[in-house]
Amino acid sequence: MAQYKNFELLKAGILKEMKVVLASNLGSMLEDFLKWEISRSVEENVYDVYEPKEYVRRGGKGGLSDRKNIKITSIDLDGERVHIKAENLTTGAWNSGKEISKIIEYGSIASDSNVYWMFGSNDIEGREAPWLKPRPFMGKLMEQIRQNPTELHDIIAQSFKNAGFKIKNKGTEY
Repeated sequence: MAQYKNFELLKAGILKEMKVVLASNLGSMLEDFLKWEISRSVEENVYDVYEPKEYVRRGGKGGLSDRKNIKITSIDLDGERVHIKAENLTTGAWNSGKEISKIIEYGSIASDSNVYWMFGSNDIEGREAPWLKPRPFMGKLMEQIRQNPTELHDIIAQSFKNAGFKIKNKGTEY
């Protein structure tokens, strides 16, 4: 076991160990959790609020809610905070393989003018095109996790336990 001469060296040692744990143990457990949560958020915040008439959704078979399209692209440690970047890498069938998550999250005109030129600004019934409106599935999921981070904290604590650490968080021992 490592010994440290002062608190700053202890803190640096702990942060170094945290990076190792995050890189090795956390990835798969966290990715599974986020894939399910992002997929659920797509169902609630994208699919449940708009039913397309202009195209057929792929859903869980290659579409935005397909967990195979969701990846953790980075896990970083910034001081004492863990930063996790998960992305939905789904590409559109109609837009030359471009990712569609930003188009849906922020609204198409704001993020991809090709959508406007391909489909126009009205749907087949002449109304303002619903696909131009933002449907923030990632933003809403982030807010839900911030309001109730318990499950995410449990996954992080479990990954440290799996690496041999004893973790106690708000009275819960892992």
